Amino acid sequence: MILPYVIWPLRFSPNAPAMIDFYTRLGLHKSFSHDNGTFATFHGRSGTLGVHDALNTESGVVPQHTALNFATTDVVLAAEELTELGHHVKVWDETYGKQGVVASRDGRVIGLNGDSQEDLYGGYRTHPEEEAPSLDVVAVCVTSEMKAEAAWFASFGFVASSYDDPWWIGLRAGERSGVIGIHAGEVDSPSAREADDDLFGPAYEVRIGFETHEPLEVLDARLRDAGFETTLVTEDAPHIELTDPDGERIEIHRAP
Repeated sequence: MILPYVIWPLRFSPNAPAMIDFYTRLGLHKSFSHDNGTFATFHGRSGTLGVHDALNTESGVVPQHTALNFATTDVVLAAEELTELGHHVKVWDETYGKQGVVASRDGRVIGLNGDSQEDLYGGYRTHPEEEAPSLDVVAVCVTSEMKAEAAWFASFGFVASSYDDPWWIGLRAGERSGVIGIHAGEVDSPSAREADDDLFGPAYEVRIGFETHEPLEVLDARLRDAGFETTLVTEDAPHIELTDPDGERIEIHRAP
C-alpha cells in the first residue's frame, strides 16, 4: 500500500509577510499560520505550499529557495514503507510531532511532514476555509533525465497519463495531491542548503507554479481586478505570467 502524499513546496523567503499576502490574494486558502507573519501553510484546489521566514530558520536553506516536501497521514508509517521500497529515510521528533526526510535518487532531500497540525502552541493557529481555492499547486522539477525522475516519484504514488512529451511530464497521486511537474532542462549542482548536517544532502529545490480549471482569460481578468500585474501568453503553451514579491516568475497553465 502506498500512503497518500500531498506536495508541500516550502518557500524560504526574506519577505515572508509579503509572500503570505501574495498567496492569500492569489486565492489560496491560508490554513495554518503564525501570528508574527513568519510562517504559513496554504491549500490549493489540490496540493499545498508553505512560506517560512528565511531569517528565522535553522535549516541552512538559502533565502528565496523553495524546498520540496510531502505531507502524509503518518510520517512513521511513510518512513517504514519507503524504507521497504529501498529509500534512505530518517525520522526525528519535533515539538509538533514527527518529521522526516527521504533522499532522492541524486542525494537531495525531500521533507516528510504530517498533514495535520493538532498541537497548536506559541502563536500558531488554524484558519477556516472561507472560499474554495481554484488553483492546483505545481512543484516544478527541472531535470535532464525526465523519465528517470518521473519513475522515482512513482514510489509516492505520483504517475502521469502520458510520458511522451519531451518537455513536460505532469504527475499526480490523487485529487488532493497537487502536481509534480517534470520539466526538461539542466539543473545546477545542488546548493540550496548551506549548513553541513547528517540529513544526507542539500534540499530538493523546485519552482512553484499553478494550474487552473477556468479559462485563462477569465482568470487573468480576475487577477488584474485583484491588483496583480499579469502577462497573458497566448502562443505555444498558453499561460499567465506574474512575479511574486521575492522576484520569482510564476506561471499558471490550464489543467489538462
